[in-house]
Amino acid sequence: MLALGAATGSGCGRASAPLPTTSPMVPAPAEACVLTAGEPGGLDTVSVGPLPFEGLLLRRLESPIRFDCLGQPRPGLATAWSSDSSGRSWTLVLAAGGVAAADLVSEWRARGATLSALQWAGVESMVPLDRRRLVVTLRRPSATVPTIFADPSLAVPTLGDGGVVLDLVSHRGDDPRDALDRGADLLQTDDPGVVEYAASRPDLLTVELPWSRIYLLLVPDGDPIELSIEADSAAFRAALARDAVRGAARAAEPPFWWEHPPACGSTPSPAAAGRQRVGGAIAYPLRDRTARELAERIVALSDGMTTKGLEEADLAPALHAGSERAYVISLARRVLVPCRELSGWPTGAIIVPLIDTRSSLIVRRGVPALTLEWDGSVRLEERR
Repeated sequence: MLALGAATGSGCGRASAPLPTTSPMVPAPAEACVLTAGEPGGLDTVSVGPLPFEGLLLRRLESPIRFDCLGQPRPGLATAWSSDSSGRSWTLVLAAGGVAAADLVSEWRARGATLSALQWAGVESMVPLDRRRLVVTLRRPSATVPTIFADPSLAVPTLGDGGVVLDLVSHRGDDPRDALDRGADLLQTDDPGVVEYAASRPDLLTVELPWSRIYLLLVPDGDPIELSIEADSAAFRAALARDAVRGAARAAEPPFWWEHPPACGSTPSPAAAGRQRVGGAIAYPLRDRTARELAERIVALSDGMTTKGLEEADLAPALHAGSERAYVISLARRVLVPCRELSGWPTGAIIVPLIDTRSSLIVRRGVPALTLEWDGSVRLEERR
């Protein structure tokens, strides 16, 4: 019998890229981060199928900085940044002709999600010095540029589009193959059937993206789930990746960012002793096919458990309260504000890594250059 939930598991493999650092700026994307180089005289209008974080990918939104796939900081809204001798106060120099420092602070203060991210990242104050300079002070010193400056919640609209007209609305809600047939130039998918179809088309390129998502089992009260298998946890994870899900998957590999979290302070998560469980199911995001497949496999190996799909609006409070027996959820393998992610988990929960997943990017020939970001997302570069 395997008591799933009794340990976080182990594994081996190539370590993921380190956290971003203040490495010297370089004028062009590092070669390692280039997915497709683009072609001279390529497309001026790019039609986009379903993609995550579309605004950031397509340069319609920018955070103060961004990190490329090697962890190098690169300009976003800010063209330069520096810290004082204490490492607590960081000055952002915003681009000339872009958003003003005071307007940026006002925009951030008007957004609940942004204020929450800043709080969890340890930001104490934001003071505009003039139109272009903004001083951000942290509770604790940082020897490298704070990762919060690249968080999507800090992004605001920009005027530039890199000389490319973008169609963001076509092909929504259809079979991805139909979208490709009707002219989608960029499409991200984890469906093997779509990847196979694209491989048969000479006008399309398929690029495998990094292992950017991790699925895990979260058990709120720490009680292990007994499974009717004779295997160690590493073999169990490998079997899940091989047999339980449709898309590209592997057994979850360390490092796991939640194992060594920063000092986050107290969270309002309910204590285990006062938690009121209202269900005994393994819950998962209703529209996440991979999470459903994993939950169904775990239930098939357990005694008398069921699955329950929850809409996103219902899943977050249920997870925070720990009201179900366990949860299958997905997270980014790399996060910019760990304390924010941990704040939604119930106190004392046991975390069991299950599988890593990745998707593929289907690109029509002639699309401008695409580069890879630190978190595995894709960026459309300016036409040169």
